[in-house]
Amino acid sequence: MKYTRILIQDTEAPYDSGFSRGMMGLLHGGYVRDIGRGLFAFMPMGLRVVKHIEEIIRDEFQGLDGEEILLPLVTPAGLWSETGRDVVASEELTYLLDRSDNSLVLAPSHEEALLALIRQVITDPEQLPRFLYQIQLKFRDEDGSHPGSGLVRGREFIMGDGFSIHPSYAGLNNFFPRVFAAFHRIFRRCGIAVFVAEGAANFLGGAGSYEFLMPFRGGEHRVVICQSCHYAANQDVAVGLFKNRTGKLLALEPVQHTGDACLDELHRSLGVPRYRLTRCQVFLTMGGFAMAVLRGDQMVSLDKLSRVLDEPVIREATQDELFELGLKPGYLSPLGLSEEIKTAAGLRTVADSVMADSTNLVIGGNEDGKLWVNSNFGRDYSTDLVGDIARVDESCRCYHCGGELRIEKVTKLAHLIRLGSRFSRRMEFSLPNPRGGLIYPHLGSYGIGIGRLMASIAEANTDTRGLLWPLGIAPFKAYFVVVGRGHTIQQIAGHVYTRVQDVVLYDDRKIPVLKKFKDAQRLGIPILLVLSAASLQDGCVMLGHRRLCPATRVPFHQIPKKIEELMELEEEMRQQHAGEINQRTT
Repeated sequence: MKYTRILIQDTEAPYDSGFSRGMMGLLHGGYVRDIGRGLFAFMPMGLRVVKHIEEIIRDEFQGLDGEEILLPLVTPAGLWSETGRDVVASEELTYLLDRSDNSLVLAPSHEEALLALIRQVITDPEQLPRFLYQIQLKFRDEDGSHPGSGLVRGREFIMGDGFSIHPSYAGLNNFFPRVFAAFHRIFRRCGIAVFVAEGAANFLGGAGSYEFLMPFRGGEHRVVICQSCHYAANQDVAVGLFKNRTGKLLALEPVQHTGDACLDELHRSLGVPRYRLTRCQVFLTMGGFAMAVLRGDQMVSLDKLSRVLDEPVIREATQDELFELGLKPGYLSPLGLSEEIKTAAGLRTVADSVMADSTNLVIGGNEDGKLWVNSNFGRDYSTDLVGDIARVDESCRCYHCGGELRIEKVTKLAHLIRLGSRFSRRMEFSLPNPRGGLIYPHLGSYGIGIGRLMASIAEANTDTRGLLWPLGIAPFKAYFVVVGRGHTIQQIAGHVYTRVQDVVLYDDRKIPVLKKFKDAQRLGIPILLVLSAASLQDGCVMLGHRRLCPATRVPFHQIPKKIEELMELEEEMRQQHAGEINQRTT
């Protein structure tokens, strides 16, 4: 493909400095354009990169005996009501009405649509297991989307979805290692090193959730990693050992407090450390409300709270909702909470297990200005449930080996979840069991974001000189520049180009050569081919790769072979680097 104006663009726009260097490379290289908050257009060069990533994903998914489908982006809202995710994911759903006033949803994920499909076409357990996949647009109206996030937090995004359907949980469990291996190959072929950590289920639910992550200082997720045993988990689900805070039980005493009752103010006015304060928060759940009770130096994890409650937590209750429930914001407490209020509000109370073992804490009194000093769980109050509901931080020790923990910022590139039979049961998808009764098929969901993967590849492959694509996904493997405008050299250039035109971008613009060299570096095309009068004398071009080899004379007929050799060398280096990352982080 020769030069066209839309392929190579003079892009010197002063984009928001909040963008990461990889995202800046994509914008300045003319790969994508920002047309709204979290909304990006892929330009011709960018779309070529996307297509190369899609080819890799298709290849690996087909290696799992996958069958490609395409589900609609717009799905009936009733499907989301069947699973209850219209409530759980309400803040991320975008609704619209068709001309007949039917309610529709722009799908942020496609589990419901998949079940709606397969319950029509799979009628016998003998048709299972199956692995279906798609590459499809999604729309997720995330609050966290902002201009500096770029493709990593785009509201509209392309995702490669895999769905496996099994007659039993054992079948699903046995299939997981094959998916793990396929995803590792995808990332290696895309030129980035990743590690795997236990993941948060978010609004999907399910059990056995794992995330493929790339270390990134500007990442939007945080992972907890043990520096001794290399345990790794999303901070929302990680387990750890908080420092024990116990002592001789003291007498419970009331205290009057004026002013703000937030933890910061209590810490200052009462002169007590945060671990001697009690944090109480009320959350809206699928079944009503729940009050989480933690130590003041802890933060609640909604994923953990959902697990203990065995129902999804939707969001924190508003002040208006607290007043309607008869609760006092700032003085929330399970101590003195009447059964009448609990019953009327459908309110359950949950104590964190670390808080329950701590002694002599300051806690609210459910009345304006009233606090209790030296409160103790079990003696002065109890809760409906006790469990691990706190987010781990770096003050904790590893639950498994006692080692030091660190929290690292990462970008989440893929998510693998064992959904089990939850969706099948809620959407009444069952099959006759040959031994009697019914089988509710077990599902696995495997998603990989293509836009954020593209941005992460750019981030991992940008140095002080700019972007440099891995050969396997670059829009073109080589950038061909001719020095000289004579008829002979132009004719030979055309002959050379016919040998490699499928993988080479031929810049035949009538502009200064130095400008072409600058554009080659800005675009990050890995190999530079230069034909000049000097190299022409011995039938060669100068071929160089910024990282893999200096400029070298290569005969015309050996150009394809040399490109293949560089691809093999790059693959060897990738495998070595991936091994180093895994050693450090998993």
